[in-house]
Amino acid sequence: MIPGIYAYKAILYLISFIRSDDLKAKSEFLVQFFDYFFTTLSVTLALAIGVSVTLLIFFEQSFMMTRHAKKH
Repeated sequence: MIPGIYAYKAILYLISFIRSDDLKAKSEFLVQFFDYFFTTLSVTLALAIGVSVTLLIFFEQSFMMTRHAKKH
């Protein structure tokens, strides 16, 4: 579940950076690219860590809920 709009804008700014000839515009495109790239990266890592921590904390309960096992 990648935050799509941020990843999309990061790629657009990267392509704009590559195609641009103006030095000032290139620096602005590069700043915007890294802004959206790190936002995408941090949200993706937060989602992955949140899922992992939840599974580690509730490991047994998750098996009981999905397998319809009875508690002892």
